[in-house]
Amino acid sequence: MADEVRNLAQRAAEAANSTSDLIEKTVTKIKEGLGIVHTTNEAFNEVATSTDKAGSLVSEIAAASNEQAAGIAEVNRAITAMEGVTQLNTANAEESAKTAEDMKAQAGQMKAFVHILITIVKGGAKSALSSDLNQNGETATAPILIKSSASATKEIILS
Repeated sequence: MADEVRNLAQRAAEAANSTSDLIEKTVTKIKEGLGIVHTTNEAFNEVATSTDKAGSLVSEIAAASNEQAAGIAEVNRAITAMEGVTQLNTANAEESAKTAEDMKAQAGQMKAFVHILITIVKGGAKSALSSDLNQNGETATAPILIKSSASATKEIILS
């Protein structure tokens, strides 16, 4: 029976050693797993930080794009306003040119009228009808009617 007790004690010791080895291996694997968990956690934290930075950069880019779009819209409004002013200036210039032409024509007529009046005052209607009114070689735009002293109406073509 002592042999059996010895065998049993020896088997118990071997089982205890085997269990101890298994526990040590398990503890080692748990420590390795814990190290992997810490490394993975750090990696996830870095990814989260990088994602936050990327989100911030995207937000900044979006804000800059919005500011740029607002600036472009402002430039477009200014260009539209300048086009309107340019068109108004063009219309005013055309109207001024037309008015200048009309005034030049009226000044020519007025000059002819004054010449005729001076001629009439100095020498009568007959000399006003003479060819000395054709100094510029131009044809007048409208006839003028002058009553002579004999109550006859004469037509004078301004030239």
